[in-house]
Amino acid sequence: MVIAKRASVPYPKRKVRRVLVCCGLLVVAVVAATGVGYRIRDKDKAVGVNIVAIPYANEMANKLNAIVAHSPTIVFQGEPVYTITAQDIADWHSSAPDGLNSTYRISFDETLIVTALRTTLMKVFNVAAQPEVQLSSANGERVLGIAGVMGRSLRDEVAAATTIAEALTAAASGTVSEIELDWVATPYQVKVANIGPIHPAEHWADVNLTTQTLTMFDGSQPVKTIWISSGKPETPTPQGHHPVAPGQKSLDANLSGSDFYYEHVTWIGWNNMYGVHSAYWHTNFGIPQSHGCINVSPDQIMDVYNWLAVGDYIEVHE
Repeated sequence: MVIAKRASVPYPKRKVRRVLVCCGLLVVAVVAATGVGYRIRDKDKAVGVNIVAIPYANEMANKLNAIVAHSPTIVFQGEPVYTITAQDIADWHSSAPDGLNSTYRISFDETLIVTALRTTLMKVFNVAAQPEVQLSSANGERVLGIAGVMGRSLRDEVAAATTIAEALTAAASGTVSEIELDWVATPYQVKVANIGPIHPAEHWADVNLTTQTLTMFDGSQPVKTIWISSGKPETPTPQGHHPVAPGQKSLDANLSGSDFYYEHVTWIGWNNMYGVHSAYWHTNFGIPQSHGCINVSPDQIMDVYNWLAVGDYIEVHE
């Protein structure tokens, strides 16, 4: 994207109306009432409205891009949560003449930041606690299966917006690199998943219906634990010692029942009725959800598919 000059116009005494993100940098302009000035072009094709550059645009763009260059990262307990982007800065900034219009003062609109915190950024900032899963063998030894995740939420979006606005204003100097907001932390629970019978010389999978987890084993060694969704109380998952059946592995299966039909499902079955499969239609892993099968996130199903061959066992138990 390039900016092509069309005409020279006097400095308009008005607030800046447009800040555009171009190649990761900010370009400053105001909308032209006359329709003359600069037009944004992309490979000679006009893609924007006519805009008029202002004499102090370069100065303002330099100030904003200095903030972009030192854009701070919001952290939770020292861990990064979100780095403020050039688009955020363009959306949140508020600029006005300073003194005798000899320069522009840059600030950030806290109302716009609050709106972002309550909408587009809400899922990034507010995270539910995820339990830690410890795998317990028959002799009582425990190993970590899934690391717990501390839950977090903002205590006060308005106060958080003030903190972010102040940090961004100071960011151009490079003195602010991290923003620690006032969070409400939610501790995670610890779940203990008892392991079923060990198959010492085989690849196999242990499914614990109580903890809603599946653990891939290499003999007695746990390799990876993931969240699953097993059957609901009215459609329970059959417990037992289930070998993967011949002809029951597919990367593109269709599943159907009296009240559902799902296409393009990755399937590892112990018969043509029950098995482990991808579930792209929900994200409630860790909670019983299915019609009796073992649902796995599409992001993790290939780990299970590649781990279990025909004849390998899936141990399902409480």
